[in-house]
Amino acid sequence: IRRAADAIACAAEKSHTAYRIGGDEFVILVTGPASLLPDAVRDILVKIHACLDQDNQKNEIQLSIATGFAQYDPDQDKTLIEVYRRADQLMYETKKAMKSK
Repeated sequence: IRRAADAIACAAEKSHTAYRIGGDEFVILVTGPASLLPDAVRDILVKIHACLDQDNQKNEIQLSIATGFAQYDPDQDKTLIEVYRRADQLMYETKKAMKSK
């Protein structure tokens, strides 16, 4: 958990807020114009994986991170929990795909 948190902290910029929400799950809240969010999220994910790759080079046990992303949609989201649930579902799909490799 500490290594994952370090990779996330390495990637999250000062304008983004990262939280450990329980167990081995983390959330990064990214704000800004809706049109720029997919690019901002992609940049964060690239940085997380780069930081993780550097960490893995120094450790015998290789760490991987499954990720999911959801963007607030005022037409379908009434609460932040609904956005989180969509991102969580995508993360579990990613995790399942990673395990099948």
